[in-house]
Amino acid sequence: MSPPPERDEAWWREQLLELLGDMASVVVYANYEVMFHPHTILLSYLPLLESLGELEQALRARTELPPRLAGWLAGARTHLEQVSESCQRMYALHREAGSLWRTGSRDEAPVPVDLHESLDGVLRLAQGELEHTARLEKDFMPGSCSVAGGPLLLHHVLFRFVINALRLMQPGDPQRHVLGVRTRRQREQVLVTVSCTGPGLPPEVLSRLSDPFVSVPLPASGTWLDLSACQALVEALGGKLWVESQPGHGATFSVLLPVGELDRDERIVPPEVLARIRGDASRLRVLQRHGRNVTRAMAACFALNLRPLLGSVSFGLEYVRTRVEETTRELKTHPELLSSFEEKLDLIQAFVTNCLGAVSRLGDVLRDLRHLVHRPPEATVLLDVHAIMDVVVRPMIKEVEQTARMRVDLAIELPGVLGSEGSLQTVFRHVIRYALHSMKNSPSGPHELGIRTRSGKGRVRVEISDTSRGFKPSELPRALEPFFNPELLWSGDFGPGLGLSISESIVQTMGGELTVESQEEGHGTTYSVLLPVG
Repeated sequence: MSPPPERDEAWWREQLLELLGDMASVVVYANYEVMFHPHTILLSYLPLLESLGELEQALRARTELPPRLAGWLAGARTHLEQVSESCQRMYALHREAGSLWRTGSRDEAPVPVDLHESLDGVLRLAQGELEHTARLEKDFMPGSCSVAGGPLLLHHVLFRFVINALRLMQPGDPQRHVLGVRTRRQREQVLVTVSCTGPGLPPEVLSRLSDPFVSVPLPASGTWLDLSACQALVEALGGKLWVESQPGHGATFSVLLPVGELDRDERIVPPEVLARIRGDASRLRVLQRHGRNVTRAMAACFALNLRPLLGSVSFGLEYVRTRVEETTRELKTHPELLSSFEEKLDLIQAFVTNCLGAVSRLGDVLRDLRHLVHRPPEATVLLDVHAIMDVVVRPMIKEVEQTARMRVDLAIELPGVLGSEGSLQTVFRHVIRYALHSMKNSPSGPHELGIRTRSGKGRVRVEISDTSRGFKPSELPRALEPFFNPELLWSGDFGPGLGLSISESIVQTMGGELTVESQEEGHGTTYSVLLPVG
């Protein structure tokens, strides 16, 4: 929806800061804190370790019992200690990532940032994606160096460089590709380059990278992280940002920044930068979509880094559960002794069961976060949109009827679109369910779910509308952000606030667009899926 014409300069400045990634970073960090809480799982292990140690000693003192019982619990305690170490590493990753991005919060005064520390932090964040894609070659100039621009600008430029470079290389054979990161001093400036091997960028794309509307083809999964907003701010500081590439010979991302501290508040947007978007609602919408792609990329990096550690936690807890069950079964052959240990064994088993439940839920969230940008490959075919919608809606009829009456307005003839049948079903299913649950949480009724299809100008348009309270004006720009869930309407199959964001990422991979419109609060919402004709 186009912003009303009375929006003043402050509003446009606020939008530019958000699309740069300031608020997106804080959103990811804050919701990551809420969703994961690895330290709360860690605290649960402390009484477990104590109880296992006490049981082990008590069993060793019973000479009439087989020694293997105490050995089982000793092994369980060792595995639980390893689980504790993995949780501590998870928590350390969480804190480091949080400190990396929160230094850019608009609510804190800008502080000098060391270039090499920032680079190392970004590389650690991208480690999960890097280790499956390329070898890392670092060539840093000696010593430390602070650069102008502050942490917000520096972190986001470097993150975009690294992720775009990785996505220009085909993952799966890390020995084949190289990610190079290099820093050099050039008088009163410092040059940072991030290079990659691989196919590089087509010349017709390379010449248009400063245009946020350009579509950049990638051999890997995920989407291109736009550089235009960062480029504008770098140039306003007296620096330079550019990309070089030759087909078949990789690409090099470069930024040249003045050395030293910024002599003004980095959160004040220069007028020449603001002029690039002020009054241009379509450009702002595209840049906001790019901002969400950055948020998705950050969330996926968290997930990739944590998944191996979570696997270690799950394995350790399963081992503990198995050993405790075996000990309990063995003690049942000694009824006169079981009563002495039963209460503690039950307590340990309950702790382990609760922790495994939390780990399972976290595993589901990590999988879904990864799918924000890394979806399993699926065959691309010519799709009948009406047939796919029918497959989605039929099993949901009872759910729909409990909430609203359905109004269907399908085009008589609708061209096919290219894509994955399963992925498009996922999009329709989650948009419809979000609309249904939004209406369930809206007091007024009766409600109506609308489904409408049309085609024109080379695109197929699918509109799914509801009569919910709609989005508030302050909520609408964030409707497709990962984790955004106004008033906790519904968590969805993909975890808290992930369904719509994952749907947008799927539609983007099909060359389309997902938009959300609410004319005004209390008058419902329309979700539009626009796809190119196949």
